[in-house]
Amino acid sequence: MKTNDELVILAQDPSFAKLAFSLYDGKDTIYLDNCVFSLGDCVGFERVFQANKEILKQYLDKLCNLYGVNKTLFIDKIFSEIPPPNGTYSAGLFSLDTYILDKLFTFNRACSEVWTLPPSFLMTIHNTRKYNKSDSTTLAKYFISDVLKDKFTFKFKGAINADRAESFFFLLRAFVKYDIKGCREIIPRAISGFLSESEKLLVSRDV
Repeated sequence: MKTNDELVILAQDPSFAKLAFSLYDGKDTIYLDNCVFSLGDCVGFERVFQANKEILKQYLDKLCNLYGVNKTLFIDKIFSEIPPPNGTYSAGLFSLDTYILDKLFTFNRACSEVWTLPPSFLMTIHNTRKYNKSDSTTLAKYFISDVLKDKFTFKFKGAINADRAESFFFLLRAFVKYDIKGCREIIPRAISGFLSESEKLLVSRDV
């Protein structure tokens, strides 16, 4: 039986252009990465359907071949932002999110829960309805280089962009929820918004 500190957690910020994810290995390492994709100008149903498949393939290839998911690493919990219902391309994003979350839950047989976070969660973290993407990047760097530097090892290639930063925030909410390595006290001490219990259980199973 795993302790909470040993939970393997995947947190994601779904997107057609730059799906981002943060993966905690249940020890002390956090991986941050992206899947890059170009949807193009033709965004009819057929193109979105094909894009969903191509993005998922790239995503699963990275999880399995770079991070050992379902080989040496078995995901216990998944946290994901869901799109606003009235956004510019909500219909397409609802399709992408539904497809990816369903496939991830099926693929990761050790996963007991999938949680969703509303877009308003990021407003709570930044304590404003209007924030710049650069604010997310700055805040993520603060947590990595200061708040959590003695608790975790961070591994990523390239820069911390806003997409990676926001997937990292969803992971931090999971850390607070499950009190990973004392984070229920450490993280809200820096940003109280991480205490917000805005996540909803999407699906669960006994494992």
